[in-house]
Amino acid sequence: MKRILNLSIILTIILSLTFIPAVQTNAASKINITYYAGNGYFKSKPNRSKN
Repeated sequence: MKRILNLSIILTIILSLTFIPAVQTNAASKINITYYAGNGYFKSKPNRSKN
């Protein structure tokens, strides 16, 4: 179980690091990407409507 948790933490860190350079220019798109990764479409649609 500990090995599975460590692998999932490492994967999330790698994914977040890959998203950061592409998104630094626009904070709104960063919010959309983080909500896509975390909650799917449920919370990304209200953020898109704000733009």
